[in-house]
Amino acid sequence: MQNKYIGDKGDFGKYLLLKKLCGDKLHLGVNWCLVPDDFDNQDNNDGKFTSYLHENAESSIYSNVDSELFKKLQELLKSGKRCISFVERFNILPSNTYFFSELISSGTYRYIWHDKSLKQLESCDVIFYDPDNGLEVKSCGKLSSNAVKYVFYDEIRDTFRAGKSIIIYQHTNRGKNVVKQIESRVKELVNCLLIPVKSISVVYSGLGTSRYFMIIKQSKSKHIDNINRAILEIEEDNRFRGILKVVRNITYDEKTNRVTVEF
Repeated sequence: MQNKYIGDKGDFGKYLLLKKLCGDKLHLGVNWCLVPDDFDNQDNNDGKFTSYLHENAESSIYSNVDSELFKKLQELLKSGKRCISFVERFNILPSNTYFFSELISSGTYRYIWHDKSLKQLESCDVIFYDPDNGLEVKSCGKLSSNAVKYVFYDEIRDTFRAGKSIIIYQHTNRGKNVVKQIESRVKELVNCLLIPVKSISVVYSGLGTSRYFMIIKQSKSKHIDNINRAILEIEEDNRFRGILKVVRNITYDEKTNRVTVEF
């Protein structure tokens, strides 16, 4: 996550999803996985999709689904203070949300950063990881300087073993089929956490840039019942269309170790 992304279209979809999944039923913890804005010095469109916050034909799509969220992000954009501290202070997320806002450490200090985040968010039911890119890739080791753009499977495993449900932001690779990317990531999570595929849900958002959210649910009824109910409401409520799209069917064949998803 970088501060420059705050308030764009993708950010709206992210906050909308977190509010819907947790509300006042589940205690949310956010690990921003924060990196400096100038980390990669890339001149791309990330974070630039903010025109929806101006009063125009597009605005009603967003204000109709959550007018409070829309107005707060309008206020953020007008203030010129696009930073996570605004999100934390102005109750953009549920008022009892806890945040871990330290920059991701590189090298061996990464392990200390991870342990500290779990300690700070230990009272939460659900932890949201908001890495710049998403889950780890084979081309980038944990001690690499670019590792700050990813969350690693061992960190997800630690969090799940601590009894937390987990939500993970995942940026899509523009050069590959999105369905195949989702299938691959879900399979890796099933094998890493040794959980049934029904414990994982996926919500896609194509706002601004393409991304999806992987939702890993603890089996305890407080978690799985509330999260599944919220996902069903997203799927059935027409106001969410064009903003969030639920992956309806995820299956896993143990014999072939293959995951299949259908929108």
